[in-house]
Amino acid sequence: MKKFVAILLAVATVFGCVACSKAEETTKKKKKKTKKTTTESVETEAPTEETTDEPTDEPTDAPTSDPTDDTTEAPTDTTEDPNETGGVYETWAVPDPFTMSTGLTIRHDLEKLQIGRDLVYKVWGDLDPQSEFEEVRYVKARTDMVSVYEDGPLADAVSYKFTSLADDAASMYAERLEKFLSSQQSGTLERDTSYNVETTVYRADSEYFSSMMEIVDYGLDFYDVQRVGANYRYSDGSFIDITEVVTDMAALTSYVKDKMDPYRYDYDETVQNVEDGACAWALLYDGIYIENFGKVPVIGNEYMFDLSYFGATPETYALLADKSGEILWDVNEDQFIDDIRISLETDASEESVESLTISVNADQYVFTPNEIAYLADDYEFAENLEHYLVRTEYGYFLIVSLESYYWYHTCIFRVDENGVTFRTDGNYYVLEAFDPDNILVGDTAYITGLEATRDMRRFSDIGILASTTIFKDVYSGPYKTKIDLPAQEVDLTDLSIGADVTVPAGTMVAPILLDENTGLLIMRILDPDESQTSYVVMETGGEYDIAGYHSYEALYGVIFGE
Repeated sequence: MKKFVAILLAVATVFGCVACSKAEETTKKKKKKTKKTTTESVETEAPTEETTDEPTDEPTDAPTSDPTDDTTEAPTDTTEDPNETGGVYETWAVPDPFTMSTGLTIRHDLEKLQIGRDLVYKVWGDLDPQSEFEEVRYVKARTDMVSVYEDGPLADAVSYKFTSLADDAASMYAERLEKFLSSQQSGTLERDTSYNVETTVYRADSEYFSSMMEIVDYGLDFYDVQRVGANYRYSDGSFIDITEVVTDMAALTSYVKDKMDPYRYDYDETVQNVEDGACAWALLYDGIYIENFGKVPVIGNEYMFDLSYFGATPETYALLADKSGEILWDVNEDQFIDDIRISLETDASEESVESLTISVNADQYVFTPNEIAYLADDYEFAENLEHYLVRTEYGYFLIVSLESYYWYHTCIFRVDENGVTFRTDGNYYVLEAFDPDNILVGDTAYITGLEATRDMRRFSDIGILASTTIFKDVYSGPYKTKIDLPAQEVDLTDLSIGADVTVPAGTMVAPILLDENTGLLIMRILDPDESQTSYVVMETGGEYDIAGYHSYEALYGVIFGE
C-alpha cells in the first residue's frame, strides 16, 4: 500500500508541474443550405443524481431548424469505437497567415509559455459549541497563484504581482486568525470569514501574458468582490494599459452600453468604469475581456483597437464567445471568416431547454433532448461561465456551458468540414481553456460530503476531455474529526510515506487532493501555527465513506447536497 501511494504521489507531482453590427469589410463565407445534425456521444459523465457508465444512444438525426428547406446528408463522423484507445483523426497542419482588408493579420506562430499553478491555502476552524447542527466555524485565505517557468522580465513581473496578492491574503488571514483564536478561548466563535483569490489566465505566449484575478472577501455582515487585470508584454515584462490597446475609448463605452443589459444591477458601474478606463480587463487573441461584461471582439470593431495586439496565436489555442454567443474566426482555415453562433430555445415556462442551435455561417445544427438527454434539465446558458472554440492538434471543438437548477452541464461538439457533431457531455464545468493541453475543469465529488474539485484536462482526438493528473484538487472543509481515524503519514516535500497513524478525535482537518480511481484522499492536519501542519493519506470507499466510516460518523462540519 505504501509503495502504491508513493508511486501515485510521484506521478501526480510530475503531471502537476507540467500543467502547474459588423463592419462591411469583414469577409464572410458564402451562405449554404441548412443541414441536419448528427449526434454521436463518445463518453457521457454521470449526472449528479443518477450514476451511469453507459454511453448514450446511437446517433440520431436532429430536426432541422427549417423543415421546408432542402437538406443535405447529415455530417458523418468517422470516429472509431469510443471504447478503443484512439480515433482516426489526423493532426491538423498549421494554416498560412493572412491579412484581412481591415488590416488584421491572423497567424499562428506564437510559442505557448509553460505556466505553473500553485494554491496558497491558510485555514483554521473549530466546532461551534452553540450550533444545533454540528457546524464548524472557520477562517480561510486562499490564493490561486500563477508563475511563468521561463526566466526573464515577464516571469519577474508575474511573480511580483502574485506574490503581492498572496502577501495581502496572508496579512488578512493573520489578523482574522488572531480574532478567531480569542473567540475560541471565550467560547463564542467568530463567524466564518473567507478571503479567496481566484485566477483566470486568458493567454500566455511569446507576445503577451494576460490574466484576471477575482478577489472575493466575505463574512457574516459583508461580501466584497474585486477584479484585477494583469496584462504584460513578454519582451520586457512591461504592464499594458487598456488605453494602449483601445484607441477609441468612447466607441468602446458605447459598445458596452448598447450590448449590456441595462437592467443589470451593475450596469451603471460597469459602463462608468469602462468610460474612465478603470475596468479590469484581459487581452484575448481576438478581442478583450471586460469584467462584468464579457468579450468585445476585434473583428467587426477594428476601428476601436490597435490591431497589432490581435490575430496572432499559438498552433493550439481557445477563443471565447461574446455576449450574444458569437465567435468570428476562420474555422475552416481557408482565409475567410466564419460566423459561429450558439443559441437556446426554452419551453414556455423557461425552465427547460427545447433546443440548442449551433450556426456556422448559414448552416444550422439543432440539438434537442432527444439527442442530448441532459438538455431537458437545463434552463439557460451558465451565467458565470464561458463558451469556447478550441483549436487542438486534431481540429476544432466547441465547448458550450449550460446551467440547471442542480449544477452545470458542459456539451462538447466537433466543428469541421462535415458540419457540427455532438461528441460528449457531462456535469462538469470549464473554468479556463486558453491552453487546450491544460484545460482547467471544475467538478464535484462525494466523499466527506459535497466537495468541489479541480483538475487539468486535455482534448483527445475524438473530443473527450481527459484528465492529465491523477489527483484532483479538493475544495471543502475544514472539518473536525468525531472519532479516531486510521491513516498513513505522507511528507509532501519528498513524497515519502511514513508509518500507519491514527488521526485522533477532535483534530481539525481539510482535504486537499483526491484520486477518484483509487479512492485515496490526502488530508491536511491543521494547526493555527502553520509550521506544525502535517499531511496524511486516508482510504475512501465510495460516496460518503472515509477511512471505513460514513463521513457523518467521522467528521463534524460535513455538508451534504445534490
